[in-house]
Amino acid sequence: MTDVIRVLRILEYVGKRDVIEKTLSNSGVPMNGTMSAPDMRIKSAIVGDFPEILEAGPVIAISDVKSAQEYSSETIKEIISKGGII
Repeated sequence: MTDVIRVLRILEYVGKRDVIEKTLSNSGVPMNGTMSAPDMRIKSAIVGDFPEILEAGPVIAISDVKSAQEYSSETIKEIISKGGII
């Protein structure tokens, strides 16, 4: 008879949001759940709040009735260069 064992493995992902989200979505193991395979089971859980923002990207705050789509890409670049707030 073979022993039944448990291994606890913790992984940390640090990187750009889209890359991390794509990596996690392509995983065969669910974010919070169980995957069953022949003769074993893998359980997964996220520890803490997800995602933890280490460095925020630029923010554009619209102060009038215009929507963000009404600004040209040049205007948005200028806004970002000045701190990201309209």
